[in-house]
Amino acid sequence: WPNAKRRRSRMAQGVNRAKVDANQAAIVEALRAAGCFVTSLAGVGKGVPDALVGSDGRWYLMEIKDGSKPPSGRNLTDDEIKWHKKANCYAPVWIVYDEIGALWVCGKTNEVPKIKPVRMVE
Repeated sequence: WPNAKRRRSRMAQGVNRAKVDANQAAIVEALRAAGCFVTSLAGVGKGVPDALVGSDGRWYLMEIKDGSKPPSGRNLTDDEIKWHKKANCYAPVWIVYDEIGALWVCGKTNEVPKIKPVRMVE
């Protein structure tokens, strides 16, 4: 199988990585500029939220979705839904769609986000 070696090589190099939404870098940059500590968890996959954010003595878990996409393009994956449900009793996971929304969650702005951040509560 001539292509088998090439396929294994690409997998070993991490070609099958978790998807990162297009706006994640801008959101992380805005949070850091506001004095937040941000660690990306996007590479973990398996439903784990995209970012762990520390601000003013509190921790926030954030699932970043691209607010420029239609609502059908912002749906949580099955793994994300399962993880959020399990974690909700320990710490809510905020679903954020833009920089203003992420800053609003951390109390860094009073500006109203275009798409209000939400928490999946059950």
